[in-house]
Amino acid sequence: MGDEDLADHAMHALRQMKHRRVVGFISDQPHLWGHRINNVPVLGGPQVLPSVIQKLSVSEVILTVPPTRRGAVLGELITLCRRDGLPQVAFRVVPGLHEVLSAAVPEPEIRRVEPADLLNRQEVRMDQILVRSKIQGCRMLVTGAGGTIGGELCRQIAMYEPASLVLVENNATNLFYIERKLTGVKTPVVPLLADIRDSALVNGIFRRHRPQVIFHAAAHKHVAQLETNITEGIKNNILGTYTLARAAEAHGVEKFVLISTDKAVEPTSAMGATKRAAERIMQTLSTQSSCQFLSVRFGNVLGSSGSVVKLFKEQIERGGPVTVTHPEVTRYFMTVQEAVELILEAFARAGGGETFILRMGSPIRILDMATKLILLKGLEPGRDIAIEFTGLKAGEKLHEKLTEDSEMVIPCDHRHLMVLRSQPPIPETLHEEIEQLRRLAFENDEPPLIAKLQEMVPTYQPAGRPMLTEQPA
Repeated sequence: MGDEDLADHAMHALRQMKHRRVVGFISDQPHLWGHRINNVPVLGGPQVLPSVIQKLSVSEVILTVPPTRRGAVLGELITLCRRDGLPQVAFRVVPGLHEVLSAAVPEPEIRRVEPADLLNRQEVRMDQILVRSKIQGCRMLVTGAGGTIGGELCRQIAMYEPASLVLVENNATNLFYIERKLTGVKTPVVPLLADIRDSALVNGIFRRHRPQVIFHAAAHKHVAQLETNITEGIKNNILGTYTLARAAEAHGVEKFVLISTDKAVEPTSAMGATKRAAERIMQTLSTQSSCQFLSVRFGNVLGSSGSVVKLFKEQIERGGPVTVTHPEVTRYFMTVQEAVELILEAFARAGGGETFILRMGSPIRILDMATKLILLKGLEPGRDIAIEFTGLKAGEKLHEKLTEDSEMVIPCDHRHLMVLRSQPPIPETLHEEIEQLRRLAFENDEPPLIAKLQEMVPTYQPAGRPMLTEQPA
């Protein structure tokens, strides 16, 4: 333990460890060494941990540090134990304040280390009173409701007692599971199997259920997959978004929130370009409509479907190898719960036309993440589990950015949010642009389709293709 409130953290930890025999505390504050907290000795700094484990037959090391330091401390302790040949000691975590406040049970128990603990991140503080005031009694609709972000959005929205919650999902299995997960909530839940690209169906849903707020999380999001399925990516991520947004205008929706991605920034992938185009649709419509259109942009979500962390854990369980694209590749990460809390915070504060950026902390080197996951299993990277470098896939970047150099960040009164208003909207010819894109997509003529996408997203530089330097007349 190393922060200045060690005594408070220690007492909280001792309450949690009532069924364990506690042999001592470790602190990086030398003035505490040799003292006692509730009659439990402070044995020294991190460097004494290996000898303490050996001498006192320690089976568990329990971290009480806050999430902002947890990843760094955990990495240091794992390295110390491995250096001294102590692979089998179990690391566990005392839940932090954020976890206690957001838990379904009054006092969450000590738990195993999770991938999120490897991140050094600030705990998110959501203004629950503000969010409740914007949701309670309102008719809400979530697209992509069965996905990772969509499902967590539904769970958190239901906590604030909306008048109704409509779940729109085109995957029957995902819809079944999210409906079941919401069983027992007070809010009336309406599960609908629907494709957002079907204009007649979407308009029918809006007429029947009259949503006031839409969270649009439905998207094809896998970068490598869309490189070889660009037409489907455009149909869903751009044309589907436009269909949904125009229906929102026509049926009096008050606020429309697009879930976007850091891959929309100076995109090199088709997926990123389609999401950037969707952001620009929001920006354009916000200047023409009484509906408040906005976007929320963030990076990778730990534990989402297709997550690299899930892949690593599966590969480790199989005995390896663990595959990393490049030794220096980095990504921004956030837990799904934190991401959704900030989406709701942005929604509650928005006036329309904004692109909100979630502060994701520092980017994480993927190789470091893989190495720590192997070490947490008591295994040696390179000896017990091989790490192989496979090369960046088509459309992937070495490093992602949350904003472009040309984008101006406007201060926001929430420390985890930034606001952009500098994206140039698509001209008043938006409808004609979309119809041209639609025609090319349904003709499945890829070269002019990509050229049109570059025209709509001038910063899009598709891998192996030249950037358009001039806009068509």
